[in-house]
Amino acid sequence: SWLFNVAKDFAAMTNGLHYLLLDPHAFDWLNTLVQAVSGTMFEGVFSVWAQLALLIFGAILLWHGKTGDNAGAAKRGIWAIIGFWMAASAALLPVTYNDFFRENLVAMTGAAQAGFIDPSQSSSKNAMPDAVMKTVVYDNWLTGEFGAPDNDQAKKYGAQLLDAQACNKREHADGHCNTEQKQKAFEEVAQKVKDDNQSYTTLQGVDYWPRVSAATIAFYQGFYVYLFQLISKIIIVLSLVMIAVLIFLLPITGLLGMINPDTLRANIKTFGTAFVNAIMMGLLGGLHTRLVIWGTEALPFIVQSLFLLLVTILLLMIARPIKRMKSML
Repeated sequence: SWLFNVAKDFAAMTNGLHYLLLDPHAFDWLNTLVQAVSGTMFEGVFSVWAQLALLIFGAILLWHGKTGDNAGAAKRGIWAIIGFWMAASAALLPVTYNDFFRENLVAMTGAAQAGFIDPSQSSSKNAMPDAVMKTVVYDNWLTGEFGAPDNDQAKKYGAQLLDAQACNKREHADGHCNTEQKQKAFEEVAQKVKDDNQSYTTLQGVDYWPRVSAATIAFYQGFYVYLFQLISKIIIVLSLVMIAVLIFLLPITGLLGMINPDTLRANIKTFGTAFVNAIMMGLLGGLHTRLVIWGTEALPFIVQSLFLLLVTILLLMIARPIKRMKSML
C-alpha cells in the first residue's frame, strides 16, 4: 500500500500542476501583483526619472554626432524608442500583457503535449493526465485486484469495483458520496467475482503477490514517469512567473534601456528564454509520456524497466532542467 500510495502521490502532484496551468483563474493573484507593482514602478521610478534618462540619452546622441558615428546614434535611438514604448505600455496594460503571454504559452504547451497522445481516447485537456494515470496507476491497480489488467474479470468488474471503492470528483463536489451505498456496492461486486470463481483470492488479498508486484511496478513507474513530468510542469510554472516578473519590471528595464541598450537586450533575452523553456519542456514531456506508454504496452517488465530508465535519463540530459532554470535568472 505504501509503495502504491507513493505512485498515487506523484500522480496527484503532477496532474494538479497540469490542471493548475489550464485553470484561467489560477493566476489571478499574479495579475493583481503585476498590476500593483508595475503601477508603483511607473509612478515611483519611470515618471520621476524619465526626464533625466532623456537628458542623458540626448547627451549620448550628441556624443555620437560629434564623433561622426551616425550608425551608432541610430541604433541607440531605436533601442531608446523600444525601451520607452515597452516601459510606458507595460505600465498601462500590464495585466493584458500577462494574460496574453500566459494564455498563449499554456495553449502552445498543452497542444505540444497532447500531440503525442491519441486524440480519440481523450480530450486535449485530459490527454496527458489520463494517459499517464492509466499506465501508472489504474493498470497496476487492476493487477493488484484481479491479477492482470487485461483479463476478463478486470475488464468486466474493474470499473464497477473502482466506483464502489472510492468517490469520484463529481460526487465529492455535489456532496452525494454515500459511503454506506459504496460499501454495499463493493460487497455486490465482490460476490460477482466470487461467483465467477476466478481472481477472488487476489481480490481478498490471500494471493498477495500480484498486489506486491503491482505496487512495486507502480512505484517504479511513478518515480520515473512522474519525476520527469513533475520537473517539466515546475519549469513551465516558473516560466510563467518569470514572464510576469519581467513584465512588472519593464518600467525600470525600459528606462535603463534608454541609456544602456544591453540592459533591455538582456531583459528580452530572459523573456524569450522563459518562453522557449516552457515550450521545450512541454514537447519533451509529451514525448516522454508517449515513449512510456509504448514501453509499458509493448515490452516485458525487465526490458521495460531498462527502457524507462534510459528514456528518463536521456530526456533529462536533453532537457537539462537545472540549466534551464538558471538561464531564467
